[in-house]
Parts: sequence; C-alpha cells; structure tokens
Amino acid sequence: MKEFLTLKLLDRAKPLFVKAGVDYDMLRRILQVKLTMDQRRASTVFGKSSGSNKPEYIRKGAVLKQTYTKPSSSLSIKSLWMYALIGAIGITPFLLLGDNYMLQAGIVFSIILFLLTTTMVSDFSSVLLDLKDRHILHTKPVDARTLAAAKTVHILSYIVTLAASLTIVPLIVSLFRHGLPFFLLFLFELIAVNIFVVVATALVYLLVLKFFDGEKLKDVINYVQIGLSVALTIGYQIMFRVVDIININVSFTVAWWHFLLPPFWFAAPFEWLLHGNSSFSVLILSALSIMVPLLCAVVYLRFGNSFERYLQKMADSGKFEERKNRGLHLSLARLICRTRDEAVFYGFAARMMSREREFKLKVYPVLGLAVIFPYIFILNSLSDSSWADLSRSSLYLFIYFTAMLMPSAVGLLRYSGNYKGSYIYGTLPLKDMSAIHKGALKAAITKLFLPLFLLNGIIFILIFGPRILPDLIAVMLVITLYTAIIYRMNGGGLPFSESFGNLRQTGMGKTLPAIFILAVFAGMHYAASLFPFGVYVYAAVLLLLNFFYWHNGFFLSRTIPES
Repeated sequence: MKEFLTLKLLDRAKPLFVKAGVDYDMLRRILQVKLTMDQRRASTVFGKSSGSNKPEYIRKGAVLKQTYTKPSSSLSIKSLWMYALIGAIGITPFLLLGDNYMLQAGIVFSIILFLLTTTMVSDFSSVLLDLKDRHILHTKPVDARTLAAAKTVHILSYIVTLAASLTIVPLIVSLFRHGLPFFLLFLFELIAVNIFVVVATALVYLLVLKFFDGEKLKDVINYVQIGLSVALTIGYQIMFRVVDIININVSFTVAWWHFLLPPFWFAAPFEWLLHGNSSFSVLILSALSIMVPLLCAVVYLRFGNSFERYLQKMADSGKFEERKNRGLHLSLARLICRTRDEAVFYGFAARMMSREREFKLKVYPVLGLAVIFPYIFILNSLSDSSWADLSRSSLYLFIYFTAMLMPSAVGLLRYSGNYKGSYIYGTLPLKDMSAIHKGALKAAITKLFLPLFLLNGIIFILIFGPRILPDLIAVMLVITLYTAIIYRMNGGGLPFSESFGNLRQTGMGKTLPAIFILAVFAGMHYAASLFPFGVYVYAAVLLLLNFFYWHNGFFLSRTIPES
C-alpha cells in the first residue's frame, strides 16, 4: 500500500499520540486505508469525475454486462490548482493595498474561513459522518479514542493541504510586502483557523444530530454544497470590482458586533502585535483567536463519544416527510397527466428527484443562478434608466433566464445512484414507453421550474405591472415546449437508468444549441409583443405546438432501447 507524505510527517508526532492514549500503529493503518480510498473521490466543487473504478452495468438485451472505468489520478491536483488560483486572485490584492492590518486581515480571513468551512462541509462531511467506521471498525479491537483521532487527523490533513494551496501565494506576497513578522503571524493564525474550522464544524453537526434526525443534517449539508457552488460562480464576477467598492485605507473602529465575527478574531493579533494597538477591544479579539479554537477542541474531545453515538441517526430515512409529501405528488399528477401510467411515473420521478442528493447537488446550484440572473441584468440596466422607465420597458423578457436550469435538469434525468434497479423497466406491462418519459419530464417542470417561475413571476408583476400576465403565460408555454425539445435532443434515455459515473461534461456541442433555441423563442416573443394582440396569437400558437409535440414528440423512446 502506498506510503503517503502525510503518514511520514505524522510519524514525527508519534510520541504525542502515544502519550494521549492513542494506538498509533492502528491509527496509521486506518489513515493509510482512508487516504488510499480518497484518491477515488473527486472534489464536490471543482473535481468533476468522469468515471470511477466501480463496476458499471450496461444492459445488452436481457443481460447485464459488467464494465470498469478508470479513475482520474489528477483530480486532487486540479482542485488544489483551482484553490491556489482563487488565493492568488481573490486574497493577494488585499495584502497589497495599504497597511490597515485590521481591515486587510479581516477581509483575508473572511475569504479563507468561507472557503475552508464550505469546502469542509461539501467535501469532507462524508468523512466526518462516515457510518462505515461504526459498522466495520467498531467490530474490531479499535478503541473509540483511536478511531476519533484517525477521523480528525484524516480531515485535518486535507484541510491543511487545501489551506496551504489557497494561501501559498498570499503568504509569499505577505513576506515581501509586510516582512517576516507578518508572515510568521499569518502562518500561525492559519493553523488556528484550520483547527477552528474542523472542530467547529464537528460541534455544529453534533448539535444538529442531538435535536434533529440524520435526514435533516443531510439536507443542511446539501444546502451548504449548493450555496458554495452558487457563491463561487457569482463571486468571480464581482471579485475584480471589489477594489472599486472598498476603500482599504479607511479608519477602522471596533464595534460590539465584531466580537461575533471570527474573521476579526484572527485579524486582531496583526493590529496588536504589528501596529502596537493594545486597546482593550483589540486584546479581547486577539484572545478569542486563540481561546475559541482551543475551547472547541476541548469540547470536541469531551463529547467525542456522544458524537459517535449520535451518528447512528444518519441512518434515519425520514419516511414521515415522504408520506406527508406524497399527497401533493398525487394531486399534481392527476391534474397534469393524461393517463394513469404517466401519473405513476410522475410520482416516481418526483420522489427520485427529492431523494437523489447527487442530482440535487448538480441541478440546484444552476437553479439558484436561474433565480438571480434575471435581476442581475435588470439591475445593470438601472444605471442608465429610472424605475419608471424600467416598468414600461420590455425587460420582463429576462425571465427567460429562469429556464436556464432546464438543460441541466433534463440532461441529468437519466442518471441515478440507484441505477441498478432500472432493470424493472423491462418487466413493466407497458405498450407505450413514452409514458415514462412524459411523466418524468412533467415532474421536472413542476418540481424544479414551476416554483421558481411563480416566484419570479410575482416579483416581475410587482416591477412591471399586471400588463405582463399574458407574457408570463406565453413564457410558461415556451418552457414546456422547450423542455420536451431539449429532452429529445439529449437522446431521451430512460429516467434514472444510468450511473452518475457515466456522466460526462455536457460540452458546448449540446449547450449552445439549447441556448440558441431559448434565444429564438425569446426573440419571437419580443417580435410578437410589438404588434397589437401579438402575444395572444403567440401564446395560441405555442399551445398548439405543445399539444402536437407532447402527443407525437416521444416516438423515438416508445420502447426500451437496446444498449
């Protein structure tokens, strides 16, 4: 088995682990296995896996054929390069502007804490909340202290590596810009930040698991993953403008609410030790930068056994919530599905989209962008016009950006973590397999797009007035037709029948045609709005096109395809 650099460095600290009552040899062996397994896992945010070394099953008629795909060996390197680039572009400029250490370091540690915390939640929650340790290692002669130490060191090794890649350029710049004392203090504070992030995250999980079930914690983790992807996507757009909106040389005065913000804890020692500001508030903030991480570590060591015990709640399936939502699925299915078969697969697809966390992780960030993109363009236009001019304009057509999530959602409908159960399609007594596709597509539209459209529609009516109601109806008809068209462009494919390991990057070959089609519909809508009753005629044509396409547009997928 491979000897990792982390293990070689850890060997130097062996006496400390032995003194703490940890079985170091067992600890080292557990870490060696975990680090080997981690090479097969891609970063949630930056590493998009194109394959795995798990067996894939491809259907050949009635036979399932087993194949293997080779994992990428450079995923972790790609992720570290991406973090290094973020550190160089997003952090370094603040170290070059002036000598206001309190404000500079506060901004720097805000960025570092945000990235480390969200990455800790998104990439390493599976390590911290791993039930395999409980099921496998607890049956072996491994004491709880050694297991907890292995889990903590495992996560710390990656967080430290990530923090090093994120801050390598800022550290070098700080050495030449502010001198050796600033560099050493920066390095020391980074160590404290790493300890704080890992232990504080574990304590938050402990608190959630104490009062809620595992399903609620899984939702929290999933939402943080979504927020991270959205924040990073939007953040790079404003990163290059930040110098224009922040005056780094303004005087900084400590307020009471600064004591609640960890970035200012870690920024205060720079103001105290390098600028000689020994005011009471700065000293308290400096003390918090040391005391809080240590206190969190002590609390985690004290309640570590409780954390392992509460982890059993992660097996909670949350069946009550599923039963509570089932009635809503049935009501919508009866309303929009033409046949009983469609209604059955509508409910099936709706439940699958609710349960598939990897599906939500890939689709929901785009969903978040779809909510805010229309308003980004509208707000940009306000620089040249007033609200009165805006309300009379045709900028309500920016609501078409809400549909930007549909190509991603449609492209992912065929993938599932439980794809091996797709053999059931071959046993169904269905003469027309298009009911499966229609039910899944209608579920995607009503579950993913419709809530966003209703939210944005209400806001747009408040901005542009009730006059746009016919336009909103036309947009809704466009999206139902557009979704069916891009579904057929993607080749159909039975819903939830393929592994996420087979997922490839969409590529511009399919993305550009989808964007072009949506732009054509928006252009025709604008042209129709220039004529009296043009929008009504456009909506009537769309209604007819929807009827014919949804009735006849799925003929390519009426039977189960032979792979």
